[in-house]
Amino acid sequence: MPFTSICFWIYPILISIVVAIQHPFVPPKAVIGRDWEVLGPFQSGTREQQWGADPLEAYGGFRNLDFEDLREFPSTLNGSVRFSRAQARCGAGGPGAFSCTVPVVFDNVNWNGLRDTFGWSALQFQAWIRGTFTLHEEGRYGIWIGGAVEFYLDGQYCDVGNLYEADVLQYSRGGLFIDLSAGDHLIEVRAVNDIRAFGGQIPPKVEVHLGLKEVTEELVVESHNGHGGWEVPQIINMTRRNVLDKSVCIAGEWASLAVTNQGKHWIEIISLKINQVLLRLEPRLP
Repeated sequence: MPFTSICFWIYPILISIVVAIQHPFVPPKAVIGRDWEVLGPFQSGTREQQWGADPLEAYGGFRNLDFEDLREFPSTLNGSVRFSRAQARCGAGGPGAFSCTVPVVFDNVNWNGLRDTFGWSALQFQAWIRGTFTLHEEGRYGIWIGGAVEFYLDGQYCDVGNLYEADVLQYSRGGLFIDLSAGDHLIEVRAVNDIRAFGGQIPPKVEVHLGLKEVTEELVVESHNGHGGWEVPQIINMTRRNVLDKSVCIAGEWASLAVTNQGKHWIEIISLKINQVLLRLEPRLP
């Protein structure tokens, strides 16, 4: 075989080895499972969305029920219900952040008949979902739940979810900040459908959002445009002419901003100062 032919075959092999060495595979710190277990629907009253009557408590709670295909549970919405499965849509939510959306919908219920007989309130339901996420590194993480309030994390009860939060990727309200070990973690969420929040679609559908983010700093100042962000006075006479002659007026002297303590200890804010002024305004007396 000529020498040129040998070089032709060796060259791409050498290149692939160099590329693999320069760009090693780094697994993500967290992975949220796509397979979720679902049990429902059960009837839910208008004022029972949060902390309301849970029919599964008669069986020790959903947390004590293993997945069984054939086991039936009584439900006034469908006579009886069984376990089912749902597929979550998972993805990255920014640096060190992970999220998923779990659709909770039941197509085997005669929702039209229930609505025609009992009205729109018959479309309200509650159900439980169960899934897992895996951490490859231990550390402090923030957990956000949207579209639900109550959930269990590794068997521990929490009620810091936000029923009306449609996008937990903003990470701007509430959240649970906790130290977690590496390995698998179990999360069980009580999903509820509120037609005032999610509308009267048929079949009714709830999308439960789960956000997971590694904590990198203890005190976080929320963004100006995000939910729970800043509240500042309105600026009056904000035109080019008014700015030049310094006749701009601020409708108030107070402003507020939201901060979140994501650390392990209490934080006391004792002072506040402005580091940069974009527009200096001088008050003018009449």
